[in-house]
Amino acid sequence: MILKINKQPEDLNIGVLGFRNSFIIKALDKYNFKWFVFDPDKPTPCDVIIGSGVYNILPNNIISLPTFGTYIIHETPLPEGRGHAPIQWTLSNNRPNFCLSLFKASTGVDNGLIVYQHNVEIDDYDSCTNLEQKRGKGITECVLVFLKEISEGIIVLREQTGKSSYYKKRTPLDSCIDDAVDSKKLWKALRLCDNKKYPAYITIDGRKIYLKYYKDNDNK
Repeated sequence: MILKINKQPEDLNIGVLGFRNSFIIKALDKYNFKWFVFDPDKPTPCDVIIGSGVYNILPNNIISLPTFGTYIIHETPLPEGRGHAPIQWTLSNNRPNFCLSLFKASTGVDNGLIVYQHNVEIDDYDSCTNLEQKRGKGITECVLVFLKEISEGIIVLREQTGKSSYYKKRTPLDSCIDDAVDSKKLWKALRLCDNKKYPAYITIDGRKIYLKYYKDNDNK
């Protein structure tokens, strides 16, 4: 499916949505597009909405508001991995990369037409923390491809293909590693280490992975 954009790029008014919108803005500024921060509580008519870091299902009045559609980034190869905590589940499933899917929002959970899918490589020593940095760069690169397409006057949309799956929401309990190690032995080793001067570490393939601890004094 091809959606034709009957406006010049400089005439488009683009709303940015979600708490990762800074990475979208970086791409928009590179192409000199006009943009504003879209507030779902005070909907403003516009031509396109682009969102990242949007955790709630958008109501239909927001989805259908822009002239040429609302587009959201989700970090799995949709339709696989709809739902929550995409980076954590990607790591848990030992994938070599995570995929940013830019899709046209519709009613439902992450089930709209695909615009573009961008792969970001995962290193064996990547953690959720530094993958956030890679995610930010990937969002900008993904949006740049989208904006180039818009500049050419089209948006190409295709159906999601493959088997769909849903990732559940992670909770604080999912951070407990009691089942993976002997917790008392681990604590005995950790408590000897100074988080600032001499933090605990493990060695994997000759590479040090540092561990730091925090004791919850309220948990008697």
